[in-house]
Amino acid sequence: MNLIDDGPKFSWLISFLAVVRFSGYAKGADWLGTPQPTVSKHVARLEAWFGRDLLTKNRPPKLTPFGRRAHAMLEDHAKLMCILRGSVPTFPKKGVGSREEDIISFLLFPARVI
Repeated sequence: MNLIDDGPKFSWLISFLAVVRFSGYAKGADWLGTPQPTVSKHVARLEAWFGRDLLTKNRPPKLTPFGRRAHAMLEDHAKLMCILRGSVPTFPKKGVGSREEDIISFLLFPARVI
């Protein structure tokens, strides 16, 4: 992938952060209201863009050493993008009050690092 033309999408970052926060692809996808294969594809594309694995292939997945370093930076990046935007992205999610409040809480409260 080209560094500029094919840069990572924000949805890839949020999917990766959700997998880490919820200790798995299925749980992260469920929280996002997104099919699990989509979340897996997002993480795979992010890993391809970096050219390094972020997560192990174990169940549940664990952060690789590179993934551990990248996690904090990507979480900070996502927070800053939301601040610059003046709000937060929305995701198709069922059964929850405010999608934006969910994402704000997701980004502002510390994650349990796996």
